[in-house]
Amino acid sequence: MQGSTRVRRGAVLGIIVVALSSTACGGGAKGCGENIASVKSLDFFGANVIPDDPGFVGYAVTATIEKVDPTKEARLCYAVRDDDPWYKFFWAVDDVLDAYFMHFPSDVSSRRLEGQFLLENRDDEVCGAGAIPGADKVRDCSGESEAEVYIHPVTEADGPVGPNSPQHVIRVQ
Repeated sequence: MQGSTRVRRGAVLGIIVVALSSTACGGGAKGCGENIASVKSLDFFGANVIPDDPGFVGYAVTATIEKVDPTKEARLCYAVRDDDPWYKFFWAVDDVLDAYFMHFPSDVSSRRLEGQFLLENRDDEVCGAGAIPGADKVRDCSGESEAEVYIHPVTEADGPVGPNSPQHVIRVQ
C-alpha cells in the first residue's frame, strides 16, 4: 500500500502545481522550490479538534531547508492535503485543502510561521479555509469528519524537494 500511495502522490504532483498557479505562491507555481536543494523537515502544529465555534483553527508551519546558495533567498511552496484511503484510488485523490508558501531570507534555512493556513468545520467536514483563492472563497473539503492531514512540498523542478510532513489526525467537534 505504501508504494501505491507514493505513485498516487507523484501522479498528482502535476495537478497540485497547476492548482498552485492560482494561489498566493508568489505569482503561482513560479518560483516554488527556488534555491532549495532539499527540504530537511516540514511539519505543522495546531489543534487536533476544530470546534463548532468559532469553526476554524489556524496552524503554524515549521520548515528546515537546505539551500543551493545560502546567501540568497528561497521559496518553499506547499499543499495542505488530506490522505484518502487506498480504496478511493479510482474516484478520489488526496484532496488539496489549502496551499501557501514560506519565504526564507538570505542566510536563513529554518523558519516557524504562525497562522500559515486555516482549517474549518464546514457541515461536519474538515475543510480548507486559508490561502487558496476562489470566486466564492470556498476551499476543498475532505469529505470526512476526521481527516489525516499532511503538508506536501511543491516545486517547479522535476520531482519532490523533500519529505511530506507527518500526518496529523484532525477532526471536527
